[in-house]
Amino acid sequence: MSVSTFLKYALLTGDDYALFLAAERKNEAVRNPPRFNFETYNENRCKVDFRFEKEDILRLKAALQIPDTLHTSQRRKFPGIEG
Repeated sequence: MSVSTFLKYALLTGDDYALFLAAERKNEAVRNPPRFNFETYNENRCKVDFRFEKEDILRLKAALQIPDTLHTSQRRKFPGIEG
């Protein structure tokens, strides 16, 4: 927790404190969004989100020769299906 956040926290009481906590939770969700997991997608969700069927996305990955693991210039690793 930063010093400025700590000072805000120390000065708040009651409803202000509850609003502060709600804002902090929202900020945390923005900073750390849930990880993408292709396995959790069903056929309908794939069609809506990606305009492809789940099987077709896997075939596209193979056809485009996307490796199983990709690396960014910042050395972050992520599954090829995310690419």
